[in-house]
Amino acid sequence: MKRFTRARDNGFGFLEVTIGAALTSVVLVGAYRFSSQIYRKNAESVRSANSSSEHEWLIHRLSNQIRNAVAIPFGESTILSNLSPPSYTCLSSDGFPSTPPSQAIAHGLLPFPGYSLQTMPQEFNPINPSDPSLVSASNSDAVRIVYLASDSVQLDLVEAVSGEDPIHVSGAGSLEKGDYAVINDDSQADLFRITQLEQLSDGSALLWHSSASNWNLSLIHEYRPERFSFVQKVEVVDYAHDPQTATLFHDPHKGDDGFDPAGQTFGFAGRVFRWTAMARGIERFRIYYEVLERGAVKQTRTPRAGLPTDTTPCSSNQVGYPNLRFIQIEMSANKEVLVRNISPDNLKRSALRGEGENLEGERIAIAPPPPDPSTIPSSPPEEGGEEPPTGPPNPSEGAN
Repeated sequence: MKRFTRARDNGFGFLEVTIGAALTSVVLVGAYRFSSQIYRKNAESVRSANSSSEHEWLIHRLSNQIRNAVAIPFGESTILSNLSPPSYTCLSSDGFPSTPPSQAIAHGLLPFPGYSLQTMPQEFNPINPSDPSLVSASNSDAVRIVYLASDSVQLDLVEAVSGEDPIHVSGAGSLEKGDYAVINDDSQADLFRITQLEQLSDGSALLWHSSASNWNLSLIHEYRPERFSFVQKVEVVDYAHDPQTATLFHDPHKGDDGFDPAGQTFGFAGRVFRWTAMARGIERFRIYYEVLERGAVKQTRTPRAGLPTDTTPCSSNQVGYPNLRFIQIEMSANKEVLVRNISPDNLKRSALRGEGENLEGERIAIAPPPPDPSTIPSSPPEEGGEEPPTGPPNPSEGAN
């Protein structure tokens, strides 16, 4: 009997094709999942690197501003006022209440320990930075800084000035209408905002500081050329953390008084909120102050404000001369903690400009500017990266 066999060259059977397709599908699905994981990890690595660069850029910028913070001893501006502790809260070495009693004192660095974007004061009312009631183990801090602008030059006073008279200086330098400036002599300094600027034919300039700006007060102290008086351009900025969105915001006070930079016009004298997001993914933002307390060094988030000349053990100044030593910024982001120690040399100086002292060439201490944001991936622009809110922060909206 003849036996028939099927030739092997007639192709695969249905069962073989089905098995082959199933095996191929398993391999392709596995490869897809593997490649997706690699892609996600690469994307996360890129985002993490960009975020780290952004945070490094931010802490460098902030360190630079604190390093260049200016001393404003005995200044008359209530907007920059720290409230010194009430006398009954601090006992001197002999057990009696210290003096002087509570008073407002202007400084170029104003701490807001325990304050967030939502709790930052909406008005310029003095606070007591040594009050620990808002400080906890989980919350952040805020700060207001007056610092030398990168294009600041010293403009000598031409004639004595007080009250609301225009300030006559040797030149305008880089100053413009709407800029902030500080006038100094060997004993005092005051912050003002330029409401009008006139360039004179001899190269000198007149700087008006009228009530068109809420920042301006009539100068009680008389500044005179023989007291080595001069004017410097400064910037003013607030930093505050929003815990709801893990975002650090800043406000450079450009829009205060309804000022329009394009039209060079003022609207109304008052606070205008312009909070702008600087960096996201910030879980916590704190500022520590290394200070002297009765001769011993300690670190605190709640430094005490006082007059630079007050030597009372428990009421002398810790936000500048003579008891401020270092400032430390601590920023928690993406499960990492960035720390930067800063020596605010201008705040630590015993005098702005000593009478008869030749400080030519060293009267301004300006640290190198922060890196160009365009050179760092995903860094925010100079004034932040999103449209700022037009009013005070609203906790229910997360202040976005």
